[in-house]
Formats: sequence, C-alpha cells, structure tokens
Amino acid sequence: MLQNVHDVIFDGLKIEEFDSSPYTYYNSAIKIESSKFVTIKNSIIKNTMDLGIYGLNSKNIVIDNNEIAYTGGYGIEIRNAIAEYKKLEQSNIKITNNIIHDTSSILAGGGGTVALEKIVGATIANNHIYDIPRVAIMFTGNENIVE
Repeated sequence: MLQNVHDVIFDGLKIEEFDSSPYTYYNSAIKIESSKFVTIKNSIIKNTMDLGIYGLNSKNIVIDNNEIAYTGGYGIEIRNAIAEYKKLEQSNIKITNNIIHDTSSILAGGGGTVALEKIVGATIANNHIYDIPRVAIMFTGNENIVE
C-alpha cells in the first residue's frame, strides 16, 4: 500500500496471482491512499481476487499503457471521501491507453472495469475495454472527460 507518498513511478511492474484472502472489499494489487504524483505504466496486473488498482483521496495519478485483467472486482477504482470531494479541487487523474478485460468476476453487485467516485477533473481516454460482465466506465463528480 502506498500511503501519503508522492513522486512514485512504477514502470514495467508485473503482479500476477494476487490473493487478498480473506476477502474484504478494497483489497487490491496496488492501493494508493492520500498520495500525489503516482504513475503506474507499462505494467501487467492479472488474476487478483479483488481490485487491480485502488486509489483513495489521491491526486495527480497516471495509469497508462497497462494490461489489467482477470480481477475479482473493478480493474481500476479511484474515489474521494465526501470531505475531500467537497473541496472541488482538480484531481488530474489520467487513465489512458490501457487494455482492461475480464474484470469483476467475483463482485456481484455493480462491479465494473473503471470507476471514479466523487472525482473532479479526471481523464479516461484511449482504453481498450472488453469481455466484462458489467459496467465498462462508471463515474461521479465534476469536469471529468471520457474519450
């Protein structure tokens, strides 16, 4: 877990067969909390019991050119607590050029591929999303761009 960190880059990381037993929601292969300027690029995240990448109350997160597949829950979920969201500060989150498939195989209620909750100013662009049983992209917040 990355907590209260900044200026971190993961390039070419490979995470496979991540088992977060016992199962509790928000277990993830990569968890980013209250952090800024974190980049995950050119990486592979596969076969996780729950989330591939999870972020909470973080800004300036870049998730670019990764393969995320066979997750039990969301491939990527980034959210803010309501107190953080009420500030209406730009998050500058970029989720771009990823291949995301076969997600949410365990999570029964509402799971999907990419979820942004209570986020301001995020961009989701040029991702190839396929073979998913539920929602491809789900977001709440302000000034978000999906291309």
